[in-house]
Amino acid sequence: MEAIQIAQQIWKASNPEIHLTNGTEWKNSPSSSIIKIWWVLLLISGFGALTAGFIAGLVVALTYNVDSDVEVESLSESIRTSLLVNIIRMPILIISIISTIYFIHMIRQISTWQYQKSIGFV
Repeated sequence: MEAIQIAQQIWKASNPEIHLTNGTEWKNSPSSSIIKIWWVLLLISGFGALTAGFIAGLVVALTYNVDSDVEVESLSESIRTSLLVNIIRMPILIISIISTIYFIHMIRQISTWQYQKSIGFV
């Protein structure tokens, strides 16, 4: 939870619309919804990846019975299993990509704000 608090503090302190007189005015500025959305998507993708990995492992284990005497798997069974594993992982990858897009947007906004502050542009 500390990472989201740090990101919110950097976001608030970087905002060029906050005029500092005593140095702590940024603490009272509103939190960013971009950071909140990024954080939720990051957590969902992280826990989803763990869950999808577990489910994919179960699918593979059930498909290829370890105790089976068959040493050569059929090509169609292998393709079917790979497809199923990828279908399980796809939604989590999409959420991860969206989270990364939010993160990039957040970093670009902070960078722009800090540049504006550095040149005195308000």
